[in-house]
Amino acid sequence: MTFLHPELAWGFLSLPMILVLYLLRRRYMRRQVPSIYLWQKTLQEMDVTRPLQKLRRSVLLPLQLMLAAFLVLLLMQPVWPGGAGQTYIFVVDASASMQTKTESETRFAQSLRRIRETVSHAGADDSFVLIRAAETPQTVLSRTGDAAACLRALDGMQCGYGQSDLDAALSLADAIAEDGGTVIVYTDRDVPGDVHVSSFAGAENTALSLLRYESGHLFARVTNYGSEKTVTLVFSADGAVVDAREVTVPADGSAGITLAAPLADTYAAEIREADALEADNRITCTSQKPENYRVVITGSGARFLEAAMASRQDLTVIHGSEDSAFETSADLYILDAPLRMVRDAADTGIAIGAWKDAPQGKAYVQGGMPDSITMDGLAVRRLCPLSGGESLLKWEEDSILSVTDDAAVFGFSLLESNLAVKVDFPLLMRTLLSRLLPERSVDSFQGTCGKSMTLPLPENAVQVTCTDPQGHMQTLSGKTLLLETPGIYTVRFDRDDGVYAWYVSATVPENESDTLSVAESRDGVTGTSRQTGARDLMMPILWILLVLILLEWEVSRRVG
Repeated sequence: MTFLHPELAWGFLSLPMILVLYLLRRRYMRRQVPSIYLWQKTLQEMDVTRPLQKLRRSVLLPLQLMLAAFLVLLLMQPVWPGGAGQTYIFVVDASASMQTKTESETRFAQSLRRIRETVSHAGADDSFVLIRAAETPQTVLSRTGDAAACLRALDGMQCGYGQSDLDAALSLADAIAEDGGTVIVYTDRDVPGDVHVSSFAGAENTALSLLRYESGHLFARVTNYGSEKTVTLVFSADGAVVDAREVTVPADGSAGITLAAPLADTYAAEIREADALEADNRITCTSQKPENYRVVITGSGARFLEAAMASRQDLTVIHGSEDSAFETSADLYILDAPLRMVRDAADTGIAIGAWKDAPQGKAYVQGGMPDSITMDGLAVRRLCPLSGGESLLKWEEDSILSVTDDAAVFGFSLLESNLAVKVDFPLLMRTLLSRLLPERSVDSFQGTCGKSMTLPLPENAVQVTCTDPQGHMQTLSGKTLLLETPGIYTVRFDRDDGVYAWYVSATVPENESDTLSVAESRDGVTGTSRQTGARDLMMPILWILLVLILLEWEVSRRVG
């Protein structure tokens, strides 16, 4: 038999108190005597008024002692575990905050040590279950009476860098304990329910809670859980140190810092000073670098076209011949005579008329073009009128520039005009490229440790590999990447047009850095103890208590 509240055993002190009341109790007996001579005998019997004399026989005394004892047992809530022996169901919190060090030992290590002590002192008929509470609870050890197997399982347990779902872990533990067992939870966070005990001490901590790169600058934020501190931040870009700054962080507050940084793939900031939780002393992020487009240019005017597109740094230009241009995989093809910018060889939706000498007149811009593009002084020797699409430029009544979602077609040749030397030619090309190839960026892949991320890999991506922050490489069979440790994950994959590399930054959840606020310790034990699936002895004790109350009442009535 065990008790849910053994700490209430102090209630048994009521038993000697009852005895003391009987010893100090004054009793006056009413007597009738036939003569004065008998007063001497009566006075001797009335010596009971003196304190601390021997207990006299009393039916009420044992009844009241039993009544007090069963009342204390009722408060202690006795239960009788089902089955042979006791089953211990250990639930260990594996969240990042459990890596907090106090007295050179992490909270997670303390938990495992306490479990080892419990297992080592367990009885031969006892059994054990081991549950690791992380983002998804994991049954590390199913119910077994092999203490050595339990100790081996403890040796292989690791603390994570994410959060833990204690609700799910306790639901799993309760399901296992339906046939009887004691659930013991080791955590520094509040456990749902009426009973929770945690003996871990709070510890002051400083954490890097944010790192972001924007427009040539790095922004970092330091959060402090404790008294005011001054910390040294070391910044690096692609692994090379670029700056170091001291930052004073107010008590229970935060401080930010901004500094110039070169363009790089990855950035990192690190707190140089050691503190309670090392996992949040380093944070990483990635930059948003534009994704390259491949553009094939043909014809003798390629040099002018390439110069006009130089402002777009996300373009990779490939020179080719018009006959074989579409044999090269690309996002855009630029062909001359007439000048055409098309996504593929399919019908562009724009019809090209017969060539003719350009009539006297001038070009004028239609709607849909920036006001700064005037085309004043444009000279064209020959043209072919266009039909279809949206007309952006006309020569008198003939459309000489039309666009659709997939193409932009000029009704003349670049070499038979002065377009290439006009000052607004580069702006015209940027306008058309923005329509056909809008600037785009790879998403800034920022994730949280302990969670999975779905990567937006293209359908034709093959040989997808991932290198974790420790340098271990694995092949990804799908698009899901589990971020287990903080740092930079490098994802590489092949595509028809080359090899691509993506960077994913994983950080510790911000709420795990609060190592100062911990659950209050109760009962002086190291875990939360809950009896489930055990035979409750409350009702039998209640019935016995009721019978004793009735007996005591009846005896008091008769004696009194």
